Amino acid sequence: MSNQPKAASYEITDTVREQLALADLDSSDPLSRIWHYSEAVDALTVALRKEVRAARQADATWTDLGNVLGTSKQAAQQRYGKPAY
Repeated sequence: MSNQPKAASYEITDTVREQLALADLDSSDPLSRIWHYSEAVDALTVALRKEVRAARQADATWTDLGNVLGTSKQAAQQRYGKPAY
């Protein structure tokens, strides 16, 4: 694994950091904080899905991904695999 962050990693980090900072500014409004936290989670979710796809393209198995994600291979595949139609 490379220790060099990609440009997209910086964008994600900046987005998350910004949303968490805005949540702190809205400390008196729980609904606003929830919205900002949700935006941060959304950014991380998109990043995680992209990394799972990249790992699969690099021949990582669902077992490998399940181990990294702390879940079973079946749960990893159900969550991040191709959607069932």
